[in-house]
Amino acid sequence: MMKSRKEKTTRKRGLTSEEYIDILNESKPDKNEWKELLKIAMETRKFEIELYWKRANYFWLFVAAFFVAYYQTIPSENKQTEVENILFIVGGYFFSIGWYLANRGSKYWQENWEKHIAVLSRHLKTPIFELLKSNENKIWELSKSYPYSVSRINQGLNIVVIFIWLVLFIYRIYSFGFYPFITTPAAVVILFAITRYALHFARSFVVREPTDHSKIFFLNDKVHIHKNNYKKTDLHRPAKRVIALLI
Repeated sequence: MMKSRKEKTTRKRGLTSEEYIDILNESKPDKNEWKELLKIAMETRKFEIELYWKRANYFWLFVAAFFVAYYQTIPSENKQTEVENILFIVGGYFFSIGWYLANRGSKYWQENWEKHIAVLSRHLKTPIFELLKSNENKIWELSKSYPYSVSRINQGLNIVVIFIWLVLFIYRIYSFGFYPFITTPAAVVILFAITRYALHFARSFVVREPTDHSKIFFLNDKVHIHKNNYKKTDLHRPAKRVIALLI
């Protein structure tokens, strides 16, 4: 009879800004290498921002297509398209949920690289991203600039679109006329159950795996205990730790 194989994964260790610098220092980088790390972080942040808006445009296009399809299949006396109409609503709703998740995920990775830039630029005594222009303009001065968050506006519009799809879904299910007081709540519960699963399923390794999130960073390094043998991934080697933290 074969014995069951047990495996245990420890919690990933949180890092303060000082510990982050200490780990990078283990490979004894010179000033040019520190600058190269900062350059990598800045370029990757720029890349993440570009991807954020490319994804936003991609989802806007598909959501708009679902709205057009919904409008084209609104039931009337001449066409019985109730099922198609509801399917387009459901499709638009879940594309909007995907858009919402992509927005939040993209924002996380953008903020991740901004943290790297803040710590590395401070270490190099060039904290340019921590020095911002003061805002003297008032919110009601409509012709002047104001520090609105464009990504937050995008996410807000995203939530409004999700709400619109949800209202349309409830309205269409209810208007079917087939025991509406039973089918409508049941359909809404099923929709929310699938949505909850999607929110859970889409999580990345950052929150899927046991990790200490009480500090600014965490070390993406696992310790496995398997059949009483201690095995640690080779990310603890200094050079590979730099790669693990910055890529």
